[in-house]
Amino acid sequence: MLQDKIKQYTEEIEQFNPQTSADVENFRLKFLVSKGIVKSLFEEFKAAPADEKRVLGKVLNDFKQLAEGKYQQAQEQFGSTGKVSQAKAEGDLTLPGDGFTLGARHPLSLVRKEIVEIFKKLGFIVAEGPEIEDDWHNFSALNFPPEHPARDMQDTFLSKNKMVMILLFVRTPLLYRCV
Repeated sequence: MLQDKIKQYTEEIEQFNPQTSADVENFRLKFLVSKGIVKSLFEEFKAAPADEKRVLGKVLNDFKQLAEGKYQQAQEQFGSTGKVSQAKAEGDLTLPGDGFTLGARHPLSLVRKEIVEIFKKLGFIVAEGPEIEDDWHNFSALNFPPEHPARDMQDTFLSKNKMVMILLFVRTPLLYRCV
C-alpha cells in the first residue's frame, strides 16, 4: 500500500513542470513542508512491518531526494521563493536607505550664491550671524550709551531666561562677532 502511494507521487513529481514561481511554492507546500506528503509517508513508514522496512526505507529516501531535487531545479529556474527572496522583494529594512535628491534650488538662493561668489572674488568676506541679538552685542559692544534713542523698547523681546533680545536693525553687531 505504501509502495503504491510512493509510485503515484513519484509519477506526479516527474510530471511536474512549473510555469510560475507560485507553482514552485505550491509544490514545496504540498511535498516538502512539515505536514507535507513526504513527512506523512515517513509517518506511515514507522507503522510498516519490520521485514519490509529495509526495502521501503530505500524507496522512501529515493522519493524524498527526488522531491527535493525537483524543487531545487524549479527554484533555480524561477529564483528562490523562500523568505530570503521575499526580504529582497520587500527591501531589507536593516540596510541604510537610498539617498534622495531634493528639488531644484530657489531662484533667489541661486542669485544670492552668485552674488556672494562675485564679492568673494573681489576680496570681500561674507559673514553671517543671528537675526536676533542680545543687548550687549547690539549696543554695549558698539559703545552705544544707555540713554541712546536706538535702545528704545519697541523691538525688544524677553526670552525665557530673562535675557533681552533685539531684532537687528543694522549689521554692525555682526562685525563685532567677526573681529
